[in-house]
Amino acid sequence: MSLYISRLQIKNFRNFKTLDVALSTSSVVVGENKVGKSNLLYALRLVLDASLPDSARMLRPEDFFDGLPDPLKGEVIEIAVELSGFGKNEGAKAILFNYLIKQSPITARLAYQFRPTQSLGEHEPSGIEDYEFVLVGGLKDSPFGYQVRNYVGLIVLPALRDAEGELANWRRSPLRRLVDGLKLPSKRMKRISESLEAVTREMLKIPAIGDLATSIKTQTRDMVGDLHGTEPSLGLASADPKELTKSIKLLVDGAKGRQLSEASLGTANVLFLALLMQEFERKMQNKDIVSTILAIEEPEAHLHPHLQRVLFRYFLRRKYSVVVTTHSPHIASVAPLESLVVLHAHKKNGTCGRATSQLELEEWEQHDIQRYFDVTKAEMAFSKGIILVEGIAEQFVVPAFAERFRTESGEQVDLDRFGISVCAVHGTDFTPYVKLLGPDGLDIPFVVVTDGDPAVRNGALALRGIRRGANLLGDKEKERVAKLIEGERWDEARTELASNCIFVGTRTLELDIAEIHPKQLIRAFEELPVSSKAATAFSQEVQAFLKERKNAETPGVGEAMIARIDRIGKGRFAQRLANKLAGRKAPGYIADAIEIIIKRVRDNSEST
Repeated sequence: MSLYISRLQIKNFRNFKTLDVALSTSSVVVGENKVGKSNLLYALRLVLDASLPDSARMLRPEDFFDGLPDPLKGEVIEIAVELSGFGKNEGAKAILFNYLIKQSPITARLAYQFRPTQSLGEHEPSGIEDYEFVLVGGLKDSPFGYQVRNYVGLIVLPALRDAEGELANWRRSPLRRLVDGLKLPSKRMKRISESLEAVTREMLKIPAIGDLATSIKTQTRDMVGDLHGTEPSLGLASADPKELTKSIKLLVDGAKGRQLSEASLGTANVLFLALLMQEFERKMQNKDIVSTILAIEEPEAHLHPHLQRVLFRYFLRRKYSVVVTTHSPHIASVAPLESLVVLHAHKKNGTCGRATSQLELEEWEQHDIQRYFDVTKAEMAFSKGIILVEGIAEQFVVPAFAERFRTESGEQVDLDRFGISVCAVHGTDFTPYVKLLGPDGLDIPFVVVTDGDPAVRNGALALRGIRRGANLLGDKEKERVAKLIEGERWDEARTELASNCIFVGTRTLELDIAEIHPKQLIRAFEELPVSSKAATAFSQEVQAFLKERKNAETPGVGEAMIARIDRIGKGRFAQRLANKLAGRKAPGYIADAIEIIIKRVRDNSEST
């Protein structure tokens, strides 16, 4: 294990009123636009980045949290990081010795504070000029300086919005820093320079090129005169050995030697990252740093999904800690489950964060969710609210039913506009997902929608869906529902579960829909590539079910209809059925679930 940030605390800085999250060796910070991902990285830079000048650490009034009524009346910005994982790194232990707060596991604390100057005493500051920044650590707030930041620091790979421009500008290009670090033989460089001068002279002997050089020189003299003349000339490159390395260009496409400007934006970004990583690796080899944390901002820019995943897996294989900010579900999908940090913006309290690093899961539960994230591209982590359902059929029909609802302005509800995802667990085991989304996990509002699944047990009716829902509750609530189940008070048990955001149907999804929309069910089946005989049989089976709907909770009713749908494929059938159900009345338990999740998402955004 290498040194990593095990805890991050931010107070009163930009988007953040208070943020306190436990991190893992690798941390993947996700969230929507403007939620504060870049601000989080900048907060880390204020504490750890040796390349950040002290002038940048002198903040401005607008760097205080917006919700503070009068920040310059004594409010303090504080960013603190706890560092762990360096027990076997003697260099890091020596550097961080004075800042330890815990021996087992060995942990150090470093903090940045932007506060009123100490000379004010008990007087209030009159403005930003009465503020100062300090860097302190450990239990006694001992000051630390450049040496700590330099040897145990943060290296930031910025968001790649103009990689081509950065590489083209020699002053800013990481290629320059790599070339400048090379030990080049002076005698050989002089011979190369002389050869280049000879080639340039030969080129200028070509009449057309010579005439062009003279014409440019004459044009310049005519425009500004001899006094301001710049003496232009044509050449391949400067012959000065000290300037010769500036002629080195990064080319692409192998032997074709194309200019970087001809490459795609994605290619330019990959090359830019490669140069930055090469520079970083050289610092590690030269022992310019004893340990570091690599922070990468939005590595997905201009990269197609497969390349995003390949690139991120590369960074994960490095031996040092990685912090990545992203709004790419493709990157989040391959991130270790324990690495996720989800940021949510709230109107009153700014951006809040939840991390999975401390989530208690069984090993099989963790594997299940990890695989689920990989397949579904981690949509859960980006949602404002989630409807957990059993399978793909619900994923098709629930959004269709949601179109019946209206917003406060009268618009048709679109779950995407509310940031609500319908996520199928592809089975009936909701437990791992409830743990992940619950208050000890990502704390994302959710509801559970599941079938009633009636069965006969010891000669009496038993609703397996209600028993399943009870297992998702806390101990007190579970005990209360268990007593209702024991007394066969199924309706009361269903109501109790609904009060805990678990909504249980009567039988299965298709039968519950058939009870209120039989015509739509029949038409959807008829439109599938089935024989007229099968379509007629299905219609008869629907009618037979309707005649017995008074006994709708009795096991066996409607089985023939469900078996025929199973042969077609539940997902395929539901896809066609959803078109028929858009905007129509939903079964009661589904309508209640949609209404509650919309309310929870609104309340979560406005009141916290």
